[in-house]
Amino acid sequence: MGTGCRDAVRFLVKHGVKPRVFDPAGLPLQEDEQDRLRQLWSPDIMECRQAALAEAFPSLHANEKDRAQCPLPYRSFLSAVVLSGGGPEHDIRRLCADIEGPPHGYRLTHYASEPPPATEGETNEREEAQKGKFGNVSYCGAKNGLFDSFMAKLSEKLVSRQATLQAQHRQKPGTVCSWAVSPAEVWCLAGLWMKELLVQCRPPTTEEAAWRSLVTAHVGHSVLYWAALQGVPVYGPSLADGDLADYLLRGSGRLQLDLVRDIHSLNKFAMQSLHSSIIVCGGGVVKHHLCNANLMRNGADLSIFINNGMEFDGSDGGAKPEEALSWGKYASTGST
Repeated sequence: MGTGCRDAVRFLVKHGVKPRVFDPAGLPLQEDEQDRLRQLWSPDIMECRQAALAEAFPSLHANEKDRAQCPLPYRSFLSAVVLSGGGPEHDIRRLCADIEGPPHGYRLTHYASEPPPATEGETNEREEAQKGKFGNVSYCGAKNGLFDSFMAKLSEKLVSRQATLQAQHRQKPGTVCSWAVSPAEVWCLAGLWMKELLVQCRPPTTEEAAWRSLVTAHVGHSVLYWAALQGVPVYGPSLADGDLADYLLRGSGRLQLDLVRDIHSLNKFAMQSLHSSIIVCGGGVVKHHLCNANLMRNGADLSIFINNGMEFDGSDGGAKPEEALSWGKYASTGST
């Protein structure tokens, strides 16, 4: 999600070829998709999503003729996205960099372990210390920037929402930890709240109308934004490995996470799918969870690996598809 992969994922999430079926209420969701999202996301998230759709695409709640011209007439190419801990945060960071403009954007440079190229004059050590590195990807790592403000507000709002849900369920002892949020809900809420939170992060030197217009023009570049609108769950099995955990740790509240609900949802989704195709970029936790989910349905029908790992790296690294076939993660009659 840090470089070119983000643009490809955004395209697959935003666009599609399978037409949606519109019901009389104007909801662009088929019943099976609606039921799956109800099991994955809590009722308040479903309501928030409908409000976001109504704001982004007013034609969704217009008459039948206008609804035929809805900007979301097709279901997404992807049914689900599984990302590592920092994957969604890369999406947010790049969006913030686009809004802020140079020199905050991502740049391909030398690797962090390599000496920087010679430059004329002396390098400002303070400026160098503020730069962040992801391999050979350089970004502006200064605190108090747009990304920092957004993540702080996101963590605060997540904790505030949890406190509200706790108060609502305090008189219902049978609903144990029903207020706990899953990683898929976290990233759905990040997409639904994205425009609102970015507007709240307005720099004091920028006019409100100009800032809102700038945010509106760029928010559509985000994968999380389109995933939330399209109803594509973004699973994050290693959410605590990302930046969000740092912001939650520094905050005043403690967010209770329900990781099992996401694992159950992903595995059940694979088991109930008539056909299953997966695209795996890289290795590690993402590859492991996708392959394990398809193990529950006797293997995926179609698998595409994009990986520069070596075979000796093991099953979560660069192992060949034949190894996954031996485990039953890919169907013996499928294609890889």
